[in-house]
Amino acid sequence: MNAILLIAASVVCGAAGFEERTALAQTLDIGESAPDWLVDSETYIIGANVQDWVSLAESKVAFITHCPVNRDFFARCHALGIRCFPYVTFYQGFASQTYEDLNLKDHPDFIEIDAEGNLKRTGFWESEDAKNMYTTCPNVQGYQDAMVAWVTRIMEFGADGVFVDNLGSRGECFGPKFNKHQHLYDDQNHAFAMLLKRVREVVKQFKPDGAVLGNSANPPSLPREFWKYLDAEMLESYICTWVSKERWFDWETHWHKAGIDLQDFVRSGKQIQALSYLGHTPYGVREDAFFCYASARLAGFVWSGGSPSDPEVADLYRLRLGRPVAEEQQQNGLYYRVFERGMVVVNPDKEKPGEMELLPPIPSARLFDIFGGGAQHWDTSGPQGYVLDTKNGHSGNHSIVCTTASVSEAAGAVQTVQLGQATPAPITISGWSRAENVSGDADANYSLYADVLYSDGSPLYGQVAAFDTGTHDWQAKSVTIHPEKPIHSITLHALLRYKTGRVWFDDVSLESAELQLLRNGGFEDRSNEGRILDLSKTRRLHVPSYSGRVYLFVPENKDELGSTGPKLTVVTSPALGEVRFRIDGFDYWTHSGRWTTEYVLGPMFGKFQIIFDAPGPHTIEIVDVVPADMKTPNGYGGGERLGQFMDPSNPTQASEGKRFRFREWEGRGNDPRIRLDVLEDTTVSALFDVETGK
Repeated sequence: MNAILLIAASVVCGAAGFEERTALAQTLDIGESAPDWLVDSETYIIGANVQDWVSLAESKVAFITHCPVNRDFFARCHALGIRCFPYVTFYQGFASQTYEDLNLKDHPDFIEIDAEGNLKRTGFWESEDAKNMYTTCPNVQGYQDAMVAWVTRIMEFGADGVFVDNLGSRGECFGPKFNKHQHLYDDQNHAFAMLLKRVREVVKQFKPDGAVLGNSANPPSLPREFWKYLDAEMLESYICTWVSKERWFDWETHWHKAGIDLQDFVRSGKQIQALSYLGHTPYGVREDAFFCYASARLAGFVWSGGSPSDPEVADLYRLRLGRPVAEEQQQNGLYYRVFERGMVVVNPDKEKPGEMELLPPIPSARLFDIFGGGAQHWDTSGPQGYVLDTKNGHSGNHSIVCTTASVSEAAGAVQTVQLGQATPAPITISGWSRAENVSGDADANYSLYADVLYSDGSPLYGQVAAFDTGTHDWQAKSVTIHPEKPIHSITLHALLRYKTGRVWFDDVSLESAELQLLRNGGFEDRSNEGRILDLSKTRRLHVPSYSGRVYLFVPENKDELGSTGPKLTVVTSPALGEVRFRIDGFDYWTHSGRWTTEYVLGPMFGKFQIIFDAPGPHTIEIVDVVPADMKTPNGYGGGERLGQFMDPSNPTQASEGKRFRFREWEGRGNDPRIRLDVLEDTTVSALFDVETGK
């Protein structure tokens, strides 16, 4: 393999430095590479409003274009690690005002002349109603000098370079023919390239790592000589534009092809600025933003679309995926690219969702889905979670869909509702679901499934409204809970597990006394909050139709300096606080609750846990065969007591002579001392009889 091919291979994987990229650029006769910071850029923005400063501070954008020439603005951006590129144009100017330190009414000799000897109007005279603007001639010494002087002033204020708009092949100027002005060179494109060269020299004089950014809107059409003096070129109206109500042009034959066609420039260190105008299609700003961003990052382009203050797009500006570790790849019609810290995926099919296997170099099957796309107030339940469906609702526009491909999978949505009942009151849970090829019999594993936590900390599990299996249209089911004690909270699952198939849920309700307590039961309010996808079992990733998605690789939470063996949980039944046990000669007590603004038993009441360093045998002994009455404190951190003889099963109530006596270890005999091999997480239960004392 020759040296150029070796360099190209390293560039593909993001490993090439400035010199290697420049070597490639010189083989293409396009000058030198952009500086490393620009090559590694992932997002940028156009302009900045006052309300954007907090969002900018939170963002990872590399640079701003179209910014004011202002020292304080530059200093503030630099403090955030953001570079600044004010806007300039060498294509046109005003005759109605001073612009770029120049009013063309005072310098008609700077204006191009058409074949009839007239001042040449700007090409935007009609299309954008740019009246009283004229096309400037880059082949005039005085005009070049004026523009170089203007850029010098910009750089003196602390800018990092300039953004040069309106690039393109220059038309013929007949100024010399009509004796309007004289030309420096025979060719207009060469004259413009020489102006760019002078501008680049000024930028590099002030900022060696500065840059000249350009915009032709269509980089493949840019005259090759211009590339020598540019660090970046703009692909404007990228996929989404303000002149179309659809994502314009075909993705595969136009936008994806453009990404492929520009790879020689990208690998040579010439950055491509993709600019998308969002908010004009029926797909919504967030869907369009992710589709455009993912498409741009496939090709290694830097992207901009919308304000960093817009919550629909702000997540994308906060990302740093890192350098690519491989070229773009394809699976089953999906296009994806893997970076150091995450990956992007594009599904260009307008009708069909896609699926791909997580193959190397994808390093993890645990992904953080930046798009989110869930329903507000509903978390995912089970590794397969749920997807918000905008086409199949019982009412409104949305429902959620849960899919399991094997009986080992679990999918669903979950929401916890805080009730804080003072007295017990019935709760009715209801909802609608439809099913497609759901296996097995009707049971709790395809249902609305509720777990109750009473105010005293004790649970009531598995209150179920089960749906029919098989295939059926929308079906309503409900269950009413008649609690024995006041309810603190209810955790409600819309659940599909231990079955295969696909189900939809909608119009879920949790009511008490005709008061709706569940939030967003119709799934109409969408959430932008990202979510973790644990695909460890299937290693299959589902991608919605006509969408772009961005995923971060989720690292393991394992403490590499710590080692943990199996966990032993010792439980008393009924649950009793401050009961003493002895494990391998050391004493342990069951948890007994604590004070906050009230006395809370908590989920560990009546039990305790030990985490061993390694599997092995252990001796477990109950010391308090007859547990003593508790001396429950009268408040947080105080020395006073509610009483000296409090019920260990209900620490805020007097025992009134009630006693508990150890009867047996559940399934392990009645000897107070037992020997147990704890090879994995293990639970043992000590059963007690109640003696009332009456």
